[in-house]
Amino acid sequence: MVVGRLINDSVTTQEPDIINDYEYSFFSTWMYTVHVLVQLILSAFSITGNLLTLACFVKSNRLRQQNYWLICSLAVDDLLIGIESPTLTLWNKFGEFPEQCLNSGLVNLRIYFRAFVYFASMLHLVVIGLDRFIAVMFPLRYVLLVGKKTVIAMVAVVWTVPAISLTFKITRLVRKRKLGCEGILLNKENSIMAFVVYVVVLLLLCGIYGKLWRVAHDQRRKILDQCPQRPQQQQQQQQQQQQQQQRQQGVKENRTLKSNRTVLIVVEISCGDAG
Repeated sequence: MVVGRLINDSVTTQEPDIINDYEYSFFSTWMYTVHVLVQLILSAFSITGNLLTLACFVKSNRLRQQNYWLICSLAVDDLLIGIESPTLTLWNKFGEFPEQCLNSGLVNLRIYFRAFVYFASMLHLVVIGLDRFIAVMFPLRYVLLVGKKTVIAMVAVVWTVPAISLTFKITRLVRKRKLGCEGILLNKENSIMAFVVYVVVLLLLCGIYGKLWRVAHDQRRKILDQCPQRPQQQQQQQQQQQQQQQRQQGVKENRTLKSNRTVLIVVEISCGDAG
């Protein structure tokens, strides 16, 4: 009897665990499938758009000017991101990723490449924002400040800085044997650094484009004040003035009518008293 109770208890306690594991695996598989599909769709749009940008840059002579080199470099970087993101996701889902290969060279290369392209993309956005800031704030000096050599130096910086910084970071992690998912994702220091970098870049972009929006808004207001009014605007103003004059005349007429009524009432009262 005791053995039977133990067997029954073990069976009853194991059944919900099996069901919960099945539901969890089904739910996680469904969510991961949706995640993969969304990434594939976004990557397809990213790859198509960046390829079209590069094709326009190659065919159009106007776009080959130095002002558009940063945009072309950003298109190359975003193209690499669009190719890398679904590839990494599909490999993690359908490929073998055992714990023994966390410190292997292939995994380290994947992690390095992903961090490199994302870091370079953020630097591209900052440099393009600074370029637009100089063009708007100092339009006369822009040609002298931002020449061909300056643009080449900007493109070199946005690709060299992430390569050097990540090389030192990954070599230090390799020496400590803490690379792979354990070193990149679960390391508190790396998480804090990534968060700080994203916040700093976000604040810089908000400050730059906020200032540009304010300058553009002020210039638009000055231009509208200095420009002659359009015929439609003049007609609207004339109509508004006529409506105001009609309202004022109506108010005056009402006042005169009220005053005449009061005079008539007083006359009638006085005549009645006399009679």
